[in-house]
Amino acid sequence: MRKPGVLEALDVTIAAATLTSPREGLDANMHKALNVAQFPEITFRLRRIDGAAEAQQAVGVLRVAGVDREVTMALHTERKKAALAVEGELRILVTDFRS
Repeated sequence: MRKPGVLEALDVTIAAATLTSPREGLDANMHKALNVAQFPEITFRLRRIDGAAEAQQAVGVLRVAGVDREVTMALHTERKKAALAVEGELRILVTDFRS
């Protein structure tokens, strides 16, 4: 049974070549490590939401450089009129996504 206002599905796609580092000169190395020529997209597909509304955890599959890993991140959702704003942050090491 569906519950109104509950996040049921979430797919996010980011162009890997658009990622930048605040440290000068690291972008080229990061793009090389991400192999953006062969794997131009980073994707996240939600599997489930754990926890109560005030302490939600998004569990899903993150694909980086062609490698899938299950990840969990804190999630904040906020109803904005007819839309739902979703915010989460996950820090990763590119080395965790080497096949």
